Amino acid sequence: MRFSTLVIITKEDIIEALHDVKDPEIPTISVVDLGIIRKVEIDEDNQVKVTMTPTFSGCPALKIMENMVREKN
Repeated sequence: MRFSTLVIITKEDIIEALHDVKDPEIPTISVVDLGIIRKVEIDEDNQVKVTMTPTFSGCPALKIMENMVREKN
């Protein structure tokens, strides 16, 4: 007999994990602390969508931070 474990991911779990994603220009500050995480959504299949808004238009580190957030999933 095989059992599977159901893991429920919460918005709080995602935000906690995002505290490990640091600004590449200021590596002591997380993307959460910077305030660029605007929304975290989790659908019924546990797919996560994170909406980020850069600190200023044309932020050169935005792509790097987007990739770092994707890698946390």
